[in-house]
Amino acid sequence: MPFFNGYRPVFNFVDEVRTSGRIDLLDRKQFAPGDVANVQIVFLHREFLGDHFDQGAKFVFGESPIALGEGEILKIISDR
Repeated sequence: MPFFNGYRPVFNFVDEVRTSGRIDLLDRKQFAPGDVANVQIVFLHREFLGDHFDQGAKFVFGESPIALGEGEILKIISDR
């Protein structure tokens, strides 16, 4: 099932490190299973990620415990 701009799943960086965030689609209105794209993610509680939040970090996202997709941090726009 596809998701749309503003989707707010749970992001898992490692089994014990999770946070919520919002996915902003940059070049489409919806994202379907199997799609590949660059998106912008605003992590709502980045402080919980600690050392796991860095360029190159891989994660899965979805409706826990069901993973809907995976990604990798390519660039950090704001390092608050």
